[in-house]
Amino acid sequence: MKPTLLLILFSFFAALTYSQTIVENPKIGMSSGSFLKIKKIELRDTVTVLWFHTNYQPGVWIRVPKETYIQPFGSKEKLFIVATKGIPLNEEYTVPASGEVEYCLFFPKMDAAVSRFDYGEGNTDPGSWFIYDIQLKPELFKPLVPEKIVGNWFRSDNAQWEISLFDSVAVYKSQVWKYGKYAEKDGEGMINLKKGSKVLTIYTKSINDSTCLFGEKRSKMKTYAHHVDESQIPADKEPYQLPVFKMDTVTYSGYIKGFSPRFPQRTGMVYVNDVLTGEQASYPLSIADNGSFTVKFVHTNPQGVFVQLPNSFQTVFVEPGKTTFQLFDNGNQTNPVLYMGDCARTNSDLLKLKNINSFDHNQMVEKVLDFSPVQYKDFCKDLQQKDLEAVASFVQTHTLSAKAEQVKKLEIEYRYASSIFEYGWNVESAWRKKNNIPNTQREIPYKSAKPDSSYFSFLTNELVNNPLGVLSSDYSTFINRLMYLEILKSNARSSFSLPEIAAEMEKAGYQLTPVQEELSIQMKGIITPELIKVDEEFEHKYGPQFKDFHQKYDDRLKGLYSAKKGSIVTVEMIKEFLIAQQIELTADETAMLLAQKEFNENPLVQKRSMFYAQFNQGISQFFKDNRPFINELFKKRSSSNRKENIQ
Repeated sequence: MKPTLLLILFSFFAALTYSQTIVENPKIGMSSGSFLKIKKIELRDTVTVLWFHTNYQPGVWIRVPKETYIQPFGSKEKLFIVATKGIPLNEEYTVPASGEVEYCLFFPKMDAAVSRFDYGEGNTDPGSWFIYDIQLKPELFKPLVPEKIVGNWFRSDNAQWEISLFDSVAVYKSQVWKYGKYAEKDGEGMINLKKGSKVLTIYTKSINDSTCLFGEKRSKMKTYAHHVDESQIPADKEPYQLPVFKMDTVTYSGYIKGFSPRFPQRTGMVYVNDVLTGEQASYPLSIADNGSFTVKFVHTNPQGVFVQLPNSFQTVFVEPGKTTFQLFDNGNQTNPVLYMGDCARTNSDLLKLKNINSFDHNQMVEKVLDFSPVQYKDFCKDLQQKDLEAVASFVQTHTLSAKAEQVKKLEIEYRYASSIFEYGWNVESAWRKKNNIPNTQREIPYKSAKPDSSYFSFLTNELVNNPLGVLSSDYSTFINRLMYLEILKSNARSSFSLPEIAAEMEKAGYQLTPVQEELSIQMKGIITPELIKVDEEFEHKYGPQFKDFHQKYDDRLKGLYSAKKGSIVTVEMIKEFLIAQQIELTADETAMLLAQKEFNENPLVQKRSMFYAQFNQGISQFFKDNRPFINELFKKRSSSNRKENIQ
């Protein structure tokens, strides 16, 4: 009986101890946001309690979904939330003016053997919060190097981040390394790092809790600190100089600290606006089990690119022929992002300027319906000046690199220029919002005021043709808005009839062949002023919609075009083909196709189609033989029309 009694008492006290277990500031793995922190975990005999502290934007709402759960590592069972304290369950809660919220969530009891678990919001909202690998028994997850040297380390003489030692990997020289063995003698440590076939040894000596020596040679160890000393950041007065174009390979790599292989998204994407082609290229990247990634692509100039990763979408500055390495650590509220490599200084300094942006889209939407074009332009210019003054003020009180200052100023200049272009779009968007008109409804009974040519007085040659403008990620947007500016659109038709081209060629002194002359004469009886008017009316009414339709469905219609190669593809064929693929056309699309059918049945259009079918080879040869002249003709007419519009 005595051994049994002792066993019962031991079990009782073990259960009592577990019921009172409290884990303060638990270590975590991957987190979806640096704003969400677990302050404490209580393991009671009936429930598990998580105490949270959230630092979020005042005035916005947050919500704890009813699907919120915790899940022990290795278990398929999710333990769903049962109660809350300090915040309502499954209701919108507005963040107070302080931006800080403290609350606790109650879940079913976890087994005493659980050493780590995940926290998640089981709804499908893109803003859902997740935390992986929350440690209940930190003694089981000791780092492979001494705790005293774990963390991010910055050079004491220049404040640049150069090394991080984490629980299971190290970041050094823009690469992620595995640990080999660690040895220590007389207060000096030796760390073996491995990456594939590469092996590297780092020597270390701890000075105090926040200072340490590191080096690849014992005799050349340098001093590092856990925290950045702003006073040690060196001056950098060299901005980008012309020429900036250089075709070479960009290397972008990084590490997501605490990344969980259980996270569903294992890929990312780098989006690059190519100012030379006007296109946006995309480069996929794969995230390894340890959270590291690398992507390489060929590019022409330094600029900001857009990087999408799990729980992150941001701009990163890259250069051809250079390397940029980025650390993501959402569990670190001081340094959730750090940079290493050739572009580290520029990116680190741009990050400091990230919040200098006075353009509040919601504020603009509330005001823009009361603005005339000139008032809207003044509104944008005032905000631009405010941001430029904020940059100047920051430069006066911080050591900022000349490149980061240069890039930020260009971003401000081209971002606000793009916003000025968008007056008509923004007015229409605000009117739709005010009147609950969806974007799917193309036509609205409202037209914004159209700016006259004086509105665009800010468009100087220096602004439009600045060769350093490409440094800004906003430059390509600016050029795109400029290209499609309504006032610069040419009223000239997008094509020329053969008789028109023949007449212009004769004026320029070209001698037409007898075949070309005969073809021109015959076409004059086909391309009549009446037909041109029919074409222009259809283009004016349905041109943009027709273009949108084919952009939307051309990939789907490739099979039809291939099957009917050499034949005329009718509107009925297109409609029947799409319906057969279970594509439901909108009412606007159906109306547009009906209008296209009626257009095609016009006798004048049918006469032209029959003529083209009969003389297609000769017409094609004419355009092929005279392509340079035709291109120059269209360029001159378009240029003349744009100049007339802007004056």
